[in-house]
Amino acid sequence: MPAPSIARFVSVALTTVAAAMFAGHWFFGLRAGSGRACATAADFAACAARARWAEAGAVLVGPVVLVAVAAGFYLAGPAVTRWRHVITGVPVPADTALRREVAALAAAAGLRRPPLIELAKKQEPFVYGAWPPYRLAVPVPSVQNVVNHAPLDLALLAHEIGHARSGDATRHGAVIACWRASLLVVVVPIAVDAWRLLPMAGAAVPQLTWRLLVVAAVLFLAVLSTGRAREFEADARVPAGGPAAGQPAFDRTSALVAAIGSRRYRWWHFAPSPARRLAALADPALRSRPAWHDAAVAGVAAGLLGTELSLLVELAFPANAWPGYLTAALVTAVPAIGALGLPPGLSRWRVAGLGLLFGAGLLAGTQLAPRASADWWRTFPAAGGRAAQLSLLAATPVTAAAIAGAALLLGVAVTGWAAALARHRLVIWLVGVPLLGVPLAAGLLAVRLAAGSGWSPGVLVGLLLTPARQVPLIVVVTAAAAALLLGHRGASSSPGEPSRQPVVRRVPAVAALWVLAVLAIVVHPSLGAAVRTVRASAPRWDSVPPPATTNAAYACFWVNHLGPAGLPGPAEVTGLGRVGAFLSTVDDLPLRRAAASLAGPGGAGTTDRRQAADALDLVLARCDSLLSALDRPLPKRTA
Repeated sequence: MPAPSIARFVSVALTTVAAAMFAGHWFFGLRAGSGRACATAADFAACAARARWAEAGAVLVGPVVLVAVAAGFYLAGPAVTRWRHVITGVPVPADTALRREVAALAAAAGLRRPPLIELAKKQEPFVYGAWPPYRLAVPVPSVQNVVNHAPLDLALLAHEIGHARSGDATRHGAVIACWRASLLVVVVPIAVDAWRLLPMAGAAVPQLTWRLLVVAAVLFLAVLSTGRAREFEADARVPAGGPAAGQPAFDRTSALVAAIGSRRYRWWHFAPSPARRLAALADPALRSRPAWHDAAVAGVAAGLLGTELSLLVELAFPANAWPGYLTAALVTAVPAIGALGLPPGLSRWRVAGLGLLFGAGLLAGTQLAPRASADWWRTFPAAGGRAAQLSLLAATPVTAAAIAGAALLLGVAVTGWAAALARHRLVIWLVGVPLLGVPLAAGLLAVRLAAGSGWSPGVLVGLLLTPARQVPLIVVVTAAAAALLLGHRGASSSPGEPSRQPVVRRVPAVAALWVLAVLAIVVHPSLGAAVRTVRASAPRWDSVPPPATTNAAYACFWVNHLGPAGLPGPAEVTGLGRVGAFLSTVDDLPLRRAAASLAGPGGAGTTDRRQAADALDLVLARCDSLLSALDRPLPKRTA
């Protein structure tokens, strides 16, 4: 199973890519739109289809630019480090005593290619480089101490050899390059451009700005978390014996304690605090224990990544959002599970606290995403149908509280399950990813529906817990319960003492299955009935009558007043028929063609969900084109 530093590195990299997706959508979708380009097209349907996929491709421009800029920072990093901290870039000759000592340490650590040695300006040795063989910069005062086998200097060198052995110098340089590139590609350009559009965007600008700043701060904390994890892993690779045969052995623990205790620490340092490192040396199980802020940062990163990725993957499933959200959530769960990195032996209270912070981070990530800054459909005239409303401030308080409670419960459940199986790392990855991913997909979709429609918690649960979505949930919970039972059956206890863990651990597994069975058999039918009787509080096609006119512009005023969430969904056959009947009378050919697709052969509404989804996209795109091509800007919400 990958080390925690690798999982956290992947989490940081994917989160910066997710932020870059929004940058691409901001410049080429939200504020630019494609309405004017297709307003006078002879074949509007074909133009709108091309514009839709072009917008999806434009979303990927942000990650491409981010990767290019990050690659530049990464490749330039060693040269900058050498210029700042190295006396000379010429490696120390191989026949010197220092090279022989370093080669012996590298062999003891299992490193086949020892790093090249350079003389450093800093007071402590360090490893740097873009790829192996790395370069080991050694301070001039330490050279003679190493040759004389001074324990403290040997321990510091062995620690740096541990970095070279794990290859984390590459990841360390890459994660810093990603963070710097996110500032240059995402945070600064969007903030500057947003304030330039202040007269048009209004209150969305400050909302977007503070979210960008918070995302940059969270990414920096994630970078620190990655750096601190690699320090623990390097400590674990320090060899216990002397550097060469016939040389006196040095005590790894006491030498590292002396070296660590002499350091000055600041919270922004990449290394963990001396107290945590000393505690990890005394108890190796603490090396992988996440700090409180690590769990929160892992949750925020997962929420942000899932939010952006789901909206992109959804393009591949236009008639049904669930497969797209499920795919994005499963991808998000891979680094999220690894970033937790829970070791065995944690107390129940600490596990519960980490779970609460992880769940709170998941929810915060969906709201800190720059996409949740505003209802972009209302902000920019040509924003397009993908400009989803994601802020829970637009949802009813009861619904927002229910989603928050579900996020906290999910965090505690997944963290507690992972802590109970901490000794079975492979099982945590194989079962934990779907155990987190399936509920996370439902949660991300619930946030979007709650923010865009104003539905109550009962209506949301009834819509989300369809039989097709209950099956994967039942499967993953059953697999998680089985993993608990089988995993603890083989758990060892102290000699002569009976193992009581399997009996105790059966309780949450059986309880989870029982609650799920009740939910699937009893609760869902009643909530399904509630869906048919409870109406949404937001404007809907069945609550706001269309205008009595054939003018396409006024018809589009009605469409824009409803927005994507107010129009009937691909499965609402009656609503599709009514909207299609109204639009079939307007004086615009593309809208009448879309109306024919919505109405279906008999005029009562099409049952082809793919056809309905394409027709609804066509209606939204055509109305964006008509209204954005007028002489004056028009608000999205009209009376």
